[in-house]
Amino acid sequence: MNKAEFCRQIVQAVDNCRNLDGMTDEEVAVELQQFLSCLEPKDRENFAQWGYPGCRSTPNECWD
Repeated sequence: MNKAEFCRQIVQAVDNCRNLDGMTDEEVAVELQQFLSCLEPKDRENFAQWGYPGCRSTPNECWD
């Protein structure tokens, strides 16, 4: 799977959650967490510091 197809899969999952199941944003976020659970950052320290300051975490908590 390439990056473009992976993005299409994410969009399709969100669309299905909203259109077919009528899920809330929070429920969609839980589904996406499950969808992404098989992935893990190569560099947890770098990943933990990625994003806006309020979104950052510690390396131990970044993928929980």
